Amino acid sequence: MQEQEVIELKGMMFNSLVISDENSKATVLADLKKNQKKIEDLLVSYHFRERGRVYDVQIDDNSLTQLSEQKLQFRVLYKIGHFNACADKDTSETAGMKIILEVDQEEGRALLIGEYIPEREPDEL
Repeated sequence: MQEQEVIELKGMMFNSLVISDENSKATVLADLKKNQKKIEDLLVSYHFRERGRVYDVQIDDNSLTQLSEQKLQFRVLYKIGHFNACADKDTSETAGMKIILEVDQEEGRALLIGEYIPEREPDEL
């Protein structure tokens, strides 16, 4: 399973995502923070089956890495909460995920692509 979300980059041009200085890095981070809801939606899609609540999502500003002219990678830190009153269960754990930001010039959009997590095949009876 690998989830993705489409986002808009208002402060960036779609021809490249090159981080050449602190100003361009700040612009990318500002655009990512404007799209924090989409990042949260991406994370929720990974934890939907286990009914985990995703909250306190933070972009690690120091993790922004250039992969190519059209790709950047960054890390988000977040918490997953589980609550079940019947089982008297209320837990919280810290998690993190590397996310790729990729510009699709042909479609005129940017994609957030989460980590690939292989799905387990069903057990045979």
